[in-house]
Amino acid sequence: MARRKSKDDDAGSRASGGDSGPTAGGRRPVLRAVLAFVAIMGAYYILEYAFLITSTGETKLLASYLSFIASSTADLLGLIGQEGVAYGARVGARIGSKTFNVEIVHGCDAMEPMAAFAAAVLASPVALRAKSIGLVIGLPVLFAVNYVRLVTLFLIGIYMSKGVFDVAHHEVWQAAFIAIAIVFWAVWVQWATRKKPEPEPVHDSG
Repeated sequence: MARRKSKDDDAGSRASGGDSGPTAGGRRPVLRAVLAFVAIMGAYYILEYAFLITSTGETKLLASYLSFIASSTADLLGLIGQEGVAYGARVGARIGSKTFNVEIVHGCDAMEPMAAFAAAVLASPVALRAKSIGLVIGLPVLFAVNYVRLVTLFLIGIYMSKGVFDVAHHEVWQAAFIAIAIVFWAVWVQWATRKKPEPEPVHDSG
């Protein structure tokens, strides 16, 4: 014989189903993404201090990379009519001109923002193809943005005061670079998680 369902039964069923509902389930992907991001960035910092930085300064690998950044930035300055000369040094690289010198050291190479962007993309709960597209497009964009930063800082150093250069270097561009990386990641997430349009049903005319 069927038992009449009471109010207590309804309350119990709602309570028992609360933990397995969409709210609790929705937290797990976010938590996994956060943990994955922390793990990837932790691995980056371990590799950074294992291969790029020592107790006495930069390794040869990092010094070579900084010299490449300096020389390519000098080439870009030459394209816009500025006399730029790059020469390597143990602690980094310098871009020189007749009126201004700026030293490129670790932190001016965009490695950390690029690593953070890559970690955020890899940690996002989306398909592998979408992650690959995000990395292939996003990392070169951030790499190019860093050249824009270096060239503009060089020009500010030539034509403006040291105070303006310091503000642009330490406050404006650092915040702007982080904001650009976050915005680019947010745009990518919006694209990667978009819902594909449902195909229109095919009607049989026969």
